[in-house]
Amino acid sequence: MGLPPRSAFALTAWLLVPACAPASPGPTDLVVTTYNTLIGAADSDPWSVRERPIAAILADTDADVIALQEPLPAQLADLEADLPGYGTLAPLWPYTDVAMLYRSDRWNALQSGAGWLAPSVLPWGYGNFLPRAYSWVELEDRETGAAVYVVDTHFDHNEPFQENAAPLLLDVVRPKMAELPTIVLGDFNSTPSDPAYDILAEELVDAFVESDSVQLLEAEERSWHPDERIDHVWLGPGWTVDAWSVDLSRYGDPPRDPSDHHAVTVALHRE
Repeated sequence: MGLPPRSAFALTAWLLVPACAPASPGPTDLVVTTYNTLIGAADSDPWSVRERPIAAILADTDADVIALQEPLPAQLADLEADLPGYGTLAPLWPYTDVAMLYRSDRWNALQSGAGWLAPSVLPWGYGNFLPRAYSWVELEDRETGAAVYVVDTHFDHNEPFQENAAPLLLDVVRPKMAELPTIVLGDFNSTPSDPAYDILAEELVDAFVESDSVQLLEAEERSWHPDERIDHVWLGPGWTVDAWSVDLSRYGDPPRDPSDHHAVTVALHRE
């Protein structure tokens, strides 16, 4: 089993067609990826089959920070082994739904934490099917000393959880956003037409909207709809987006998706 060569495609209306060449991003200070790797489903291959293509997708991003959603502890351990050079943050262990990986040769993790997306100390109350959480980390660039604040989250798929959780998440992020360059990413189970997206957009910026370079990797013969996006990278003030990409890789014969989500990667620099 192998993955096809990497390629980039440009978006034309709702159909993806090959581009002559991928856009060249400008100087990049930080690359982040969000990926819901799928805990498992009756209609998906087992993790032992999906692990390799998922790890290959993540390795290809060369991201400074990888925000994961849905890995079980054993799956997270496998990805740690597959991706040497990354430190792991799982502050709600063994609840690893919002674990993060960060490139430890470049970044120091100054402090980290997590919380439930809920109106009380119990992880329920917003109409969610499962407990939902966010995790956060303050990272310091080993060379420059610059710090960034990164939040990973996973909103429930049941309504009205998303609309209830979005203001709470903003309450968490707002104080830090006043102090540090801020990135909030994850699976929001909210499209750009949903109320939760509008709530977040009141104080954060969608990196997709800000990017002049949208790249769709391994997209041949596939359609992709920007208005159906639910995996987002949100930004506080002071960031410039150099490139936004989504990886549509498949594996095997017949071709299959390794997850029910696609990895989204954003290249950024600070103004």
